[in-house]
Amino acid sequence: MEITADTVIAETLRMSPDTFMVYRSYNVRCPTCQCRATDTVRDVSRNYGVRLDALLRDLNAVLRQETASAPKA
Repeated sequence: MEITADTVIAETLRMSPDTFMVYRSYNVRCPTCQCRATDTVRDVSRNYGVRLDALLRDLNAVLRQETASAPKA
């Protein structure tokens, strides 16, 4: 599972609720309020003047942390 530039914001939040804090760290105050349902990570990057590569790096780091700490079945 990986977040790409074309991943919709709502999907990133479903993948990991902790992505919310990543958006906040980039001054995207409320990704569920200010972004349209169809906005992608690329859209947020452009609209908020955030470097896309840095945002993707941080979002995917959250996913990797959750995967690493998930209990093994």
